[in-house]
Amino acid sequence: MKTTEVEDLLDRIAARAERLFRSKQFMCAESVLLAVSKGLGQDIPEETAIALAAPFSDGMGGSGCTCGALSGGVMSIGICLGGGAASGQREKSRRVSKELHRRFTAAYRSACCRALTKDIRGYPRRHFNQCAAITGATARMTAGLILENAQTPAVRGDLPLNAGRRSMVGELLKRMLPN
Repeated sequence: MKTTEVEDLLDRIAARAERLFRSKQFMCAESVLLAVSKGLGQDIPEETAIALAAPFSDGMGGSGCTCGALSGGVMSIGICLGGGAASGQREKSRRVSKELHRRFTAAYRSACCRALTKDIRGYPRRHFNQCAAITGATARMTAGLILENAQTPAVRGDLPLNAGRRSMVGELLKRMLPN
């Protein structure tokens, strides 16, 4: 699998997340969860994504705590890598979630919605545009981490259960790209 194909897949996932957010039909957490899970072959219905993710948007229900996009990324990791009750899978999803948090805070200096938006409160357009950009970037970051860590049978859906990163990405690209 060529690196450019993986990058193209990640770019598509990021663009979809940002587009979903900008449509104003989905909030940050919902947009990341939908874009990442569907982009990586998990068939999660929109209604389910909204039911799971809506409380996490806007910093956990408007409280300004953890960024909703980051929360959507963590939920995506659980769906794509979580794998049921096996403690190894649980540990893997926890480890990957911790790494997502580390990368997110390295990029944005905080995981707190309130801190991320403090300089733009009172400027709705700037606030919306910043959140849209963070939503897309977080979806990309999350999908990249999932692909980096999808070398065990944790990847579910209709992909081969023993799909490694290369075969999983190849299978996804076959489905997404025109012949």
